[in-house]
Amino acid sequence: MIKSLSKLGGAFANCSIKNYAIGISYYPLNYFAEAKQTGGKDSNAKPESKEKEPLFRALDDIVSPSQTNSFKFLSQYDFQKQIIPEVTKLLQLGVDKDALSRIAEYAPEALVTEKFADCNTVSEFSNYLKKTYGFDNAEIKEILIKAPRLLKITQAQLEENVKLFQQKFQLSKEEIAAQFKAYPPVFKMPHDDVVRKAEVVKDYIPVDDKQIGRYQVKAPYFISTPLDCLKGTLEYMLRMGFKEEQVIKIVILFLPMAPQS
Repeated sequence: MIKSLSKLGGAFANCSIKNYAIGISYYPLNYFAEAKQTGGKDSNAKPESKEKEPLFRALDDIVSPSQTNSFKFLSQYDFQKQIIPEVTKLLQLGVDKDALSRIAEYAPEALVTEKFADCNTVSEFSNYLKKTYGFDNAEIKEILIKAPRLLKITQAQLEENVKLFQQKFQLSKEEIAAQFKAYPPVFKMPHDDVVRKAEVVKDYIPVDDKQIGRYQVKAPYFISTPLDCLKGTLEYMLRMGFKEEQVIKIVILFLPMAPQS
């Protein structure tokens, strides 16, 4: 059994899991830089007021030109009139400069005032999470950093995706909120992909959708596991003699240890 588990660990290590929750370091953001101090003034002169200089003066303060596609896209817009207003909304959520760059890379549409038919806006997305799940700005900021591509679908699509997990897997409102915090990219998955993976699990193990929902609660990455990796792992464990009731427990144990990219 120990040798089998060791081989299983190797099998997971070879799986290429598409995971957008790339960890980044967070640093405090200085929203404004202090104006240069003036020196050598007459002591009787009135002190000169300190002017505050905005952190962002140009597009390359937010997104590097090396991020070619994003930089080219955002360059079409007026920086002060069409980008700064949306950037300000993100700053109000507590998003820092590094996180802004990440959002610009994966969802540049979110940084412009123009509303796109196939995308969401920062305001609509954050209002939905606040009203529906009671998230505060700090929690919404973390969700955006983990899954900026959630802004690449419409609000209606997002709500439909959430509804699928609620109805198919019978997840409660609290469990959906926990999924948003743990692994929000799951709510961008195409419906067909979610359904197909659930059927694959049922092909190997005698469980229903409700039970798969319990697995998803325990391991938020579960249903997002690449299909070939999921099938290969289930086949391997059953071939090695693991009992059906042991299989999912082991999958849940190993999934968080799988490499992220």
